[in-house]
Amino acid sequence: MKLHLRFLSLLALCLAGCTQPQYVDYLPYHSDGCEKIKIAVAPVSIAPDMGVCAITPIMDSCGVDVPWNIAEEFSNTFRYHAMRCGQFFLLSDEAIAEDIKKCKTTDFFNSDISFADCFCDADYLVALELIEHSVCQVEPSNFSAQFPAQLARSNSFLKMRLRLRVINLTGQSPKLALQEIFTYNYAIPRESERIDYTEVRWGSKAYPSTPWGKAHKRAICDMVARVESIILNFDSL
Repeated sequence: MKLHLRFLSLLALCLAGCTQPQYVDYLPYHSDGCEKIKIAVAPVSIAPDMGVCAITPIMDSCGVDVPWNIAEEFSNTFRYHAMRCGQFFLLSDEAIAEDIKKCKTTDFFNSDISFADCFCDADYLVALELIEHSVCQVEPSNFSAQFPAQLARSNSFLKMRLRLRVINLTGQSPKLALQEIFTYNYAIPRESERIDYTEVRWGSKAYPSTPWGKAHKRAICDMVARVESIILNFDSL
């Protein structure tokens, strides 16, 4: 129960406010001199059955073209919010790239987790995979079952499924701390259904206030809070 309440409080803190990471968030030590937990955040991967490459624009399963590198968006957003939480020191992208070169696989969800030994400077390895990103129509017959009444203004919703894995590297051998699939259904208001995401794209000033921008942030904040909760309470699980 206490773990659940802590997770909800972490999620609320993540979603509240838009403050930039502070100088101390970039340092490997807390203000009291204690060393922060070091985590390696692997580049976000795209599930092979989505039929797309992580470095190209993504065509999701409902035919919605994403005109930017969505894997890069999720990677950058995850690192940003993980740094903001103040509990972790994130290894640099350059350091992680060097570690990946040593691995025999780039499949961070391989059943054999011994590959994680490559990340020898980290206490934990965090991997995220986008399984589904699709805009689907609401079936009238199932409307009340899918959404509460206050969302009746929506004809469609953004469906996302993401797989999260956390590997503990503090022992003699890697140990799986978490593997979980998150599913999100984010209702899209009718007045926002015709947003042109080739113009209001990730990186633009208006993007964070769009349904996709809000949904992506909510999903990432949810997972950052989950990671923080798992890592900080790992010894008590």
